[in-house]
Amino acid sequence: MHRLRFKENLQANGISASALRDRLQRLHEELKEIGQGDLDTSQLDPYCQELIKPSFIRHKDKGVQALVACNLADILRLYAPNAPFSQAEIKILFRFLLAQLVSPSEGLANADHPLYKEAVYVLDSLSTVKSVVLICDLPSAGDLITEYFQKLWALITEKLAKNVELAVIDVLVQLIDECVTIPQPVVELLMSAYSQDPHSPTYMASTSICQATQDRLQKHVARYFSESFLETLESNDDDDEDDKVIALEQLHQQIVNVAEAAPSLLTSVVPNLESELHSDRVHVRLLATRALGTLFALSSNVSEGFATLHSHVWKAWLGRAIDKHAPIRICWTEFAVKTLTQHSELVSAITPILAARAVDPDEHVRAKLAELIYNLDYDTICHHIPLRIFQELAQRGKDRRATVRNRALDALGRSFSLAYAESGSASIFADKFAWIPGAVLNCNLTGSCDVTRSVLHTWETYIVPPNDPSYAQRLHTVTSLLDDNERSVFFYLTNLRLSRPTALDVYVECCDGKDSSRLSACIQAIAAILNDPDVPNVLHSFANEPDEFLLNSMRVCFDPSTPLSKSTQTRHEAISYMQEKLPEMINVLSECLWTGSFPILNVSCIQPLLELQSTQLLRFIAQHAPYLLKDYSGILTQRALDEPVSSLALDLLASLAAFDPTSFSVSESFVAYLTKQATRSYAAAKLISCISPDLVAQQVTYIKELLEHESNDASADVLEALAAFLDYSSVEHIPSLDTLVEHILHRIVLAPWPNHEPELDTEWIDDDSMPLPLRTRLGSLRVLTQWCCVQKKADLVPPVLKLLWILLGTGEVHRDQHIPLGVRSRLRLFAAQCILKLATCDAYASLILPRMGRLSYALQDECFQVRMHLLHDLLLYLMRDELPTEFHAAIFLVAFDPEDEPRVQVASYTRRLQVLPPIVRHERLERIIVRFLHLLAHHPDLNAESPQTLCSFARYLEFYLACVACETNIGVLARFSACVRTYIDLSLSEPSVENSRPLYAMAELAQFLIQRLADNHGWTIYPVDEEAPCPKDILRSTGTIARSVLDGEVWELLQQQPRRHRDKKTKVA
Repeated sequence: MHRLRFKENLQANGISASALRDRLQRLHEELKEIGQGDLDTSQLDPYCQELIKPSFIRHKDKGVQALVACNLADILRLYAPNAPFSQAEIKILFRFLLAQLVSPSEGLANADHPLYKEAVYVLDSLSTVKSVVLICDLPSAGDLITEYFQKLWALITEKLAKNVELAVIDVLVQLIDECVTIPQPVVELLMSAYSQDPHSPTYMASTSICQATQDRLQKHVARYFSESFLETLESNDDDDEDDKVIALEQLHQQIVNVAEAAPSLLTSVVPNLESELHSDRVHVRLLATRALGTLFALSSNVSEGFATLHSHVWKAWLGRAIDKHAPIRICWTEFAVKTLTQHSELVSAITPILAARAVDPDEHVRAKLAELIYNLDYDTICHHIPLRIFQELAQRGKDRRATVRNRALDALGRSFSLAYAESGSASIFADKFAWIPGAVLNCNLTGSCDVTRSVLHTWETYIVPPNDPSYAQRLHTVTSLLDDNERSVFFYLTNLRLSRPTALDVYVECCDGKDSSRLSACIQAIAAILNDPDVPNVLHSFANEPDEFLLNSMRVCFDPSTPLSKSTQTRHEAISYMQEKLPEMINVLSECLWTGSFPILNVSCIQPLLELQSTQLLRFIAQHAPYLLKDYSGILTQRALDEPVSSLALDLLASLAAFDPTSFSVSESFVAYLTKQATRSYAAAKLISCISPDLVAQQVTYIKELLEHESNDASADVLEALAAFLDYSSVEHIPSLDTLVEHILHRIVLAPWPNHEPELDTEWIDDDSMPLPLRTRLGSLRVLTQWCCVQKKADLVPPVLKLLWILLGTGEVHRDQHIPLGVRSRLRLFAAQCILKLATCDAYASLILPRMGRLSYALQDECFQVRMHLLHDLLLYLMRDELPTEFHAAIFLVAFDPEDEPRVQVASYTRRLQVLPPIVRHERLERIIVRFLHLLAHHPDLNAESPQTLCSFARYLEFYLACVACETNIGVLARFSACVRTYIDLSLSEPSVENSRPLYAMAELAQFLIQRLADNHGWTIYPVDEEAPCPKDILRSTGTIARSVLDGEVWELLQQQPRRHRDKKTKVA
């Protein structure tokens, strides 16, 4: 045991303050070196009695007081856990120690004071020895504890040393842990810190204290908030309503801050918030939604306990997702996403409700969801956001509101971009993100130019950015993720399908003053391409005062030789320029810049795509923009020699040769190589036809010999080569094929199917999966069709047409052929495509038009791929003006298609026709109503005696009117429909008025729907003097109107159909 060396009395008569400080210092130096339990504390009893006397603790010398405090702290340490003082003395002692700590001059707040280290020593002793808990045993401990909290709390500022702050916090934590009852002022003090800046020292100190004493504080915090809410809400002072709102906001913000700092403190507070969720006051519900959302979204395990422990509150909070006020739904959405990202166990409860916010009636809610997903990091997007949320956002890419649409598409695009950069896990990328580019492209099917702008922005910013160093590789990868329909949209957006020079190139020339007479026509053509009603006015205004900077930008972008990087930079600089100089024209002119340029597939992409063997992209370029291949003809020629016969390079060269045979030169050795391959290679035959036509006759003769001796299965490549010769050679180079045609017809087309393969009994067979016998049959039909197109003899085509009509209906000539289901689908489609091809020849169009209905009904084939491919080809021929205008009547038969895409394509096409010159539009859209009614009258599903069937056919006419009718042509449509009742149907076996009843039924139905449409829109139907069309191949005029054939039941059913409320009274002049 240690023997105390200090033997002096602390107090002596006449002792100076300096001497007293010296004695106290020596005592303190010795005591602080003695460990607990190493001293017989009885040796200190005299000093204890002295030091507690007022003469010491109230000594006028501050140095003496500081050393007294240090010695008392040492004594408390050495006597611990007891104290050598009475309760009254303990109270005096701790008040004295507190005074030393908080003294403004020499306390903890003034680190520069000489006595600062003594104050720190005292504080450290209280913290480490825990002697401060002696306060808790006093009868009036609450007052002293409150005093300690209030005075020490005032010390916590940014200037307080970190170690001192931690010691202060530790002392306060000890007081809360050991006191019998926590004083309410202490709770209020702690909670008041959560009304301050989260970065303030008191806020952080309160957080540390609350986290350390959560179990002790929990019920006291609950009582604090309960009393505070009660006091605020039950206030009867109407004049202070604003103050009441502010107080509520502060209380809820306190709860939010407490939740983030020490969430378990609020376990008993949560039930009180549930009642607020059902309050009549919007502001109260909003505050409660935010507060509870913070609790549920916390990342700690406590948050999971909130949802589980308070299931009723959780369900009530979920109900705020459909609150009638949008700000509350926005708030709920924000915290639902946060909760989703933190708690996988709550995904099943949140996902359906959160997904419904994507279709919320308020655009701000829809936009908020997209914004929240956009701002998430990749790990969160990948592992915490369900696929359903992304799928709902994809639908918002078609939203009418630009803010919602842009945010949704950007959220999808950014998610894909992040996933693409982190696509180490191929399975996650494929399952969750690979579909996004296609979904973005599908939004463009709405036909809205505003949606197109949003799609293009997302594509260029996130999906395949042009500034990506591996642009071609990324483009190749992304396009490989698309299905056929999505790829069609992608190819459309590349602008390569536009014939060059485009109307936009002509427009630039007109603005340069080279040929202003073409200005109006080319503006109408541009309006048809862009499908934007603002185009004519903007382009006329710009042409009147052209801007040279923008014109030069257009020249650069429209030049096919401009590299992608330069084209993109020029376009973006032009857009920035327009934002400043021509903001009112920016939408239209930016569309022109995109549409006239090569923004996706560019000349600078050819080389890397060749290295990647990107077959789909390169074949598309070869088909629609072979001029981009000119600079690579030498490379392609060498590759064709080095690679197999079916090489991609040979196909690309063939397309380039068909576009411009003089664009490249070939060696004799290459021609010799082509000659060897031409009998079994479509591309080689195409090349020879274009660059060496004098060799065609020899090659075709040799092919005839091959076909007469080879088996059917070995004939596919040979037939394709022969089709190439027929397609790309002039008639004088083709020898007679009459005997070969008979051979093909009987030995291949009419032959039974060689063997049954179960995998072919599917609805459709893709190109890559076509068996050899199917390729042979398709090649035969192609040869027969091409032969007819080459000869252009009306007496040659009937047998071929007869065969094609049969195949169009059933996919086989007779049932004994036993052709599999998938093969029949391909044959039906190809038969329809061949008939369309023949209809482009003037010599055969008159033979096909009277039976156009049979071809048109193929647009309702049971196989979706047949319908879509045929519609695509039909629209392509119509856009190129290669078919008689009467074929426009067929496209409206897609009205009943179970998929939206066919109707969207037809609607988009008709919108483009609306901006054409009136004569053209009239011919293609309005006059064809007569033939359209004839098609409907002969539809195999029509039963003119069934009122229900007749009413169902209204859907065809409603679709037609939705695409065509407007205020200016409604009278024309009404006139033409009425005149149909004066015709006789000549396509019947026995033409008569009585037998023409189905035709009259359709005409009456059209009249009714036209009248109803005019009534709904408030249009006036003026009389029209124009003579109605009467196609002589199908109709004959009688000069008298047939009586009505629709009975009362039909009219009653039609009246029961839903109709829109009229805007204003319709006038019939």
